[in-house]
Amino acid sequence: MKPSLREILADSHISVVAIAVLIYWSLYWGFTAIESPLARLASFLFAAVAILDIPYDSFTFTGTDRLAWTTTLAVLFNAFVCLSATTSACQQATAPSSIIRKGGSSLRQ
Repeated sequence: MKPSLREILADSHISVVAIAVLIYWSLYWGFTAIESPLARLASFLFAAVAILDIPYDSFTFTGTDRLAWTTTLAVLFNAFVCLSATTSACQQATAPSSIIRKGGSSLRQ
């Protein structure tokens, strides 16, 4: 008898791979989102230490600032979408790490 598509997918451990990829993407997008604001903060702090005073900043919201915040918010949105997809992919309130651990142990057998 020919196996159904559901049985083939269950035997191939595709859910483990999908959850691992979604966790990786959510971490990647999360770190990418905070990279730009942290770089700007570090630049400001290094300048403050170098001149031993508060660095001059015009404190105006320019087009570049608007673009940086828009990009940061878009990347954060991507991170939250991947994170929500990861949590919705988990079945019966099982943590993603335990699903990956269980799937990895069955792959080693």
